[in-house]
Amino acid sequence: MKYINNKSNKKETAMILRELRKNRILTINYYKNGSLKTCKGKIHKLNVIQQTLFLEDEKQKVFSIELGGIKDIS
Repeated sequence: MKYINNKSNKKETAMILRELRKNRILTINYYKNGSLKTCKGKIHKLNVIQQTLFLEDEKQKVFSIELGGIKDIS
């Protein structure tokens, strides 16, 4: 999947959102407080207004990830 960054155009953003709609396990690498983190789980919620993705892991713990901090999704 393509990288997400602040320079993404509308076409790339639409493609990314379509990919996130699929109900499957994703691995997301993202930056939080300057360090690279990895989270694996299913999409719980996507808040486009706040630019936040909520990911639920296997233990049903929900993580919030800022869309601008996402490095890649696989």
